[in-house]
Amino acid sequence: MTYKKSLSKFFKNYIKLLVKEDYKLKVDLTYSYYTKSEKVSRKWIKNLKEYLKSKDVRMEGVYVNELNKSYELHNHCLIWVDCDWSYGKSLIFNYWKKIGSLKIDKYNNELNYSDYMVKHINANESNNWEFIESL
Repeated sequence: MTYKKSLSKFFKNYIKLLVKEDYKLKVDLTYSYYTKSEKVSRKWIKNLKEYLKSKDVRMEGVYVNELNKSYELHNHCLIWVDCDWSYGKSLIFNYWKKIGSLKIDKYNNELNYSDYMVKHINANESNNWEFIESL
């Protein structure tokens, strides 16, 4: 099994090991300004986690950084929240709309989004991943 296939499988199963439930949200995040900095994305995702915490919502999961063809950083996330997925979606939307654009879908484990998330891992030094709970 290749590294990316193994990582995809790990991402898919990780949250079940952590919280005994599946992810609730598949989230794509962009920034309204040009950035290539992983530190910037880490800061904003950490701030998002803290915002949800201030609303008494726990957020866990994984995210990847990806540079697009224009060398602009964006993020793909698999997120679990300890609330209804639609409430989690509204909190994330209301926070992130000030930072950039986003796409939020209810997570469907049959769609193998984790395969998509890992496709560019290690393509350059910015395309890496991190646990949300480590922020």
